[in-house]
Amino acid sequence: MTVRAAVDFERLYQRLAAAEQALAESVEASDERREAVLLARAEALAKARTEAEQISLTVMAFTLGGGRYGVPFAHLDQIVECTQLCPLQGAPRAVLGAQAVRAGIVPVLDLRVVLGLAGGPLSDLRFVLVVASGQERFGLAVEQTDGALGFQARQLRPPPGAPFSALTLDGLLVLDVDRLVVPP
Repeated sequence: MTVRAAVDFERLYQRLAAAEQALAESVEASDERREAVLLARAEALAKARTEAEQISLTVMAFTLGGGRYGVPFAHLDQIVECTQLCPLQGAPRAVLGAQAVRAGIVPVLDLRVVLGLAGGPLSDLRFVLVVASGQERFGLAVEQTDGALGFQARQLRPPPGAPFSALTLDGLLVLDVDRLVVPP
């Protein structure tokens, strides 16, 4: 017959109390840690929002016919080299042709014609900015891209007219891509 040792309940209760106290302390520390993490997240979000409010418009700047223009990033899909442009028979003069891009085949507009600028040779048009307006996707042939520029609301003025949405203090005209789309 096996003799069992007597259970020391008093010692068992002491160990349970110590475990319960350690658990309570870790929960308190966890609550403090959670509060610290939430506070840090709230501060980071507030900072990001403040920074975002400072920049109210980001555009891809480009040059065309001696002028500086921009396309809002909200409409910009991609930038590709203006290569292998296929002419479209019977297309309006403003349509240079079509080009295969990541999104498929898009018509490419000669902004010089659309904006009434003096046109140079096609070889001057080195890039195509593929833009979207609703379901419509098309390209804008430009001479040179100048990179992304951010503008604060106080740096924007009303445009001189269509098809522009803003004029920056340094003379960059922001295209209103939606106005370039002809309704069906």
